[in-house]
Amino acid sequence: MTSLIEEFERHAHQSSQPKPQSISLGLVKASLDEEMPIFCQQKINFDPPDPVLHVCARNNHFVMGMSSNVLRRIDLDHPDSQDDIELLKSVDDSMYDMFLDPTGRHLIVSMNSGENFYLSRHSKKVRVLGKLKGHKISAVGWDVYTVTDSSTSQILVGTSKGLILETDISSGGEDNRLFNVGPEQYVKQLYNLSKDKPYPVTGLECEKMPPHNNQEYRYCVIATLPGRLYQFVGGISTSAEPPVFQSIFTESEDAPGRFLELPGNLGYSKLCLFHPKFRSPPTSFAWMTGAGIYHGKVNFSGSVGDGVILDAKLLQYPRDEDETRDYPVSMVLTEFHVVLLFPDRIKAICTLSGVLVFCDYFKDTSRFGPMRGICRDSLTEVIWVFANKAIYKYKVVRETRDVWKTYLEKNEFELARTFAADNAVNLQKVLTKEADHLFLTGK
Repeated sequence: MTSLIEEFERHAHQSSQPKPQSISLGLVKASLDEEMPIFCQQKINFDPPDPVLHVCARNNHFVMGMSSNVLRRIDLDHPDSQDDIELLKSVDDSMYDMFLDPTGRHLIVSMNSGENFYLSRHSKKVRVLGKLKGHKISAVGWDVYTVTDSSTSQILVGTSKGLILETDISSGGEDNRLFNVGPEQYVKQLYNLSKDKPYPVTGLECEKMPPHNNQEYRYCVIATLPGRLYQFVGGISTSAEPPVFQSIFTESEDAPGRFLELPGNLGYSKLCLFHPKFRSPPTSFAWMTGAGIYHGKVNFSGSVGDGVILDAKLLQYPRDEDETRDYPVSMVLTEFHVVLLFPDRIKAICTLSGVLVFCDYFKDTSRFGPMRGICRDSLTEVIWVFANKAIYKYKVVRETRDVWKTYLEKNEFELARTFAADNAVNLQKVLTKEADHLFLTGK
């Protein structure tokens, strides 16, 4: 697999570069820009030994969970070294889900039996999370600002029954193993999102906000069920003892109706935040639901009041040629697009216009099986798609290709000029329409 990954990296890099041209400006360059793809796909030439059930990719670290209860871990900066790590010798149990922190250091694997495991980046052996036994973990909210090489620090854990727990997992040392001390420092229940009927927590995001004073930290937690989105905002004392996030949820007890509910419950949903840079505050969000994709801006400056969501709207799922509407399996969010995964294809919708701009069909689903999942590495901006017997990789080639057109249609000329600045022909179109607009409006 090593040489194949390296071969693909070379191929993808070459294919994402524009071919040398004898011209640099004018109509031909505009044509070349329009022909340049937004996303570039390549199937990884890899035949997994067992069906792939789950994939995580963060900070250029890639982990596959297979039906044999074996994890394959690859550092893509050094693809010649990979580890196969056994979770269980028995295959009577199977993986429910797995979660890799944004730094790629800490992996949590949850089993259908309610057994849970932890794997540190520096270890080749998983450890049992005994204090979390009985909970099927369906979401994890990482605090990327406090995670270290040896500890997750405080994290939020969502379960299949709608509970939100707090824990702190440490890779520990030989002393911990000698005295049979588990990796979890503690486990505390903070909130129950589905008291009436148990629904899984499908998304959990934890973001730091500017404090009101130097005696506290301020956080916002966004949590989703299949049909509900919750926002919890509150302060944490700088001297708070675990569970440190308890005060955020205690403050919200007085406002239990602080959630958005959308119709068309699919039994699942997906929450994504877009971070422009690693460890930078997110600027937008998308929530995949039965009603459509609820998308908007997020503002963590603390100036929005009780929440962080701004200018949100519902994007409809694109219909196929026969006008039927299918529901996606999963989704990822980029700066200007939501990328939807279906069993046999992938579609990208521009979040500025709601228009379908990219569609790619998988031709070998009868051989490799339907697509199971999609994930995005926010550091490298690479999108990974997988089926039981296949893995595909998408690179963002020219995501801003048509952004200037969208802003131009909305008469947002300053933004249109910004995104057309590298193309003289497109910039001239913007300036011409802006001049016409000023003339017609008498400005």
